[in-house]
Amino acid sequence: MTEREIQKAILEYLGYEEKLGRVWGVRVNSGMVKSGKRFIHLGRAGTPDILCCIRGRFVGFEVKNEKGKQEQTQKEAQLGIERAGGRYLIVRSVRDVERAVGLLTGEHLD
Repeated sequence: MTEREIQKAILEYLGYEEKLGRVWGVRVNSGMVKSGKRFIHLGRAGTPDILCCIRGRFVGFEVKNEKGKQEQTQKEAQLGIERAGGRYLIVRSVRDVERAVGLLTGEHLD
């Protein structure tokens, strides 16, 4: 699966969890786009792909496929989020996110 396909599946799952009132999540675009002769910054470099609040806890999900690796800006974002008391997780599937939600809500999955 591509990272985009994994993100889509994760967002569908989080939408279900949001309806249950356990999770709030949003997809975040970061990086730059070219507009005419100018580049426009979208968000902060390294920001995780999906930002969530799970039972009062900030969690950033960085989505990677099976071969994907963190970029330096993502490592820096992870450090900042963790220093501030949040969680930063690299996820490669919906199952990874299900496990994280289970751990943070006290409803562990096998």
